[in-house]
Amino acid sequence: MSRETTFDRDLHPVRDRAELGAILTGLCERLSADLTAKGYRTRTVGVKLRYADFRIVTRDLTDTEATADPARIRRMAGLCLKRVDLARPLRLLGVRASRLEPHRPGNDPSARSHAPAPLPQTLQGNVAEADAAGGQAAGTPAMLLGTSLLQATRPSNREPGRPTNRWYD
Repeated sequence: MSRETTFDRDLHPVRDRAELGAILTGLCERLSADLTAKGYRTRTVGVKLRYADFRIVTRDLTDTEATADPARIRRMAGLCLKRVDLARPLRLLGVRASRLEPHRPGNDPSARSHAPAPLPQTLQGNVAEADAAGGQAAGTPAMLLGTSLLQATRPSNREPGRPTNRWYD
């Protein structure tokens, strides 16, 4: 199950970050609505990028708990984007859900609260391990712009009210 959009013009991740951030959030919200409407939750979230030169790159992230929460899907998609080259213009952005599980009402921890569920400890541990390994995880950069994945993705590590300058956070 996926959602993607091709842009009318190539968007640059730095110059067009506000627009790209809004597009990513919208794709995640629509994917979440699709999952909910069909009665599924996802454990794996992936992103797809097509650059201006038509090269396609995909990245996936699997969580220990299934979710249909749009904020959690958005956060996982942001983690995926930290592992790709964001220095070149983009033509397409997509978000996909795989490793789907049927939704069991009353068994969704993210549905019990309106706040996004925290990342499971195992996922936090994997991020910390990537940071400890010098920013390399399975041969892919886990660092971007000199900021660790864990610090860049956990709002509690940023000063309250301080806006981020990255569209994928």
